[in-house]
Amino acid sequence: MDPEVRRQLVEQHALFHRTCASLAKLMLEEAQPRIEAAPMSGHLDRSVYGLHTRAAAWAHSVQRLPLVFDIQAHAAACRSLLEIVIDLVLLTQGAEPVEMLLEWERLCKFREAEAAAAGQTAAALAARQFVAANEQNVAAAFTTYWPKKNGKGDPQRWTARPIREDAKRADLKLPRLRLHAFAASEYRRLCWSTHGSGLVLERAMPEHEWPGLSGLALHGVASMLEHTMQLALQHFGLFDETWAQRISVARSGGRVEAAVEALEAIARRAETSLEGQE
Repeated sequence: MDPEVRRQLVEQHALFHRTCASLAKLMLEEAQPRIEAAPMSGHLDRSVYGLHTRAAAWAHSVQRLPLVFDIQAHAAACRSLLEIVIDLVLLTQGAEPVEMLLEWERLCKFREAEAAAAGQTAAALAARQFVAANEQNVAAAFTTYWPKKNGKGDPQRWTARPIREDAKRADLKLPRLRLHAFAASEYRRLCWSTHGSGLVLERAMPEHEWPGLSGLALHGVASMLEHTMQLALQHFGLFDETWAQRISVARSGGRVEAAVEALEAIARRAETSLEGQE
């Protein structure tokens, strides 16, 4: 790689991280405390608060990880934040009921209890008691929320749909977020960097091009932090024009967008390289 191109990639990567750090500061120091102080009166409010808190935890982590070498953490953060934003849209815009999410959480705990129920230990006894107390509720949840999955395994997501389909459904509610376009172009690469050893990307992309891929992940993190803050603040009636301006300032305006095209070209080259190995 030309040294000048490498230098530009590193500079763009640093810009994306500064943007993430600026948004993280806004989220942690101002958005999160205001949401914590908001009145909460039900499962939906608590779920929105919980999703924003999870995003704030990722923001706290990412701002402390400025290096290109942190590429796997950047990708994992971006992937998780994308799912958080999609879930926030589905819940806050009325696309799916919060009760479905609660029943999926019950199902996850139910399966864990089933796996831990063997034996005579106190933990095994507690697991069997949980199974007995929740068996009918789990069966009813399949009938109500996931009828196509009944008897055919558990839903991997609470909606029983792949993340790209949920992103498309979210776009029907808030098309300006373009979540399906992002999921369609980035989700697979994010999974490559998150799951297992990450060797898929190592084989597809030489190390000197990692700033491009890590920079794209950080660009995604910044977008998802912005969306998370806006969705959660809007849900609690806290979002206004002042907040919109502050988030825009934190995003650094067009300077960030100007760097994306070069990084996307690097990522596309990595995909082409990988396809050539298949």
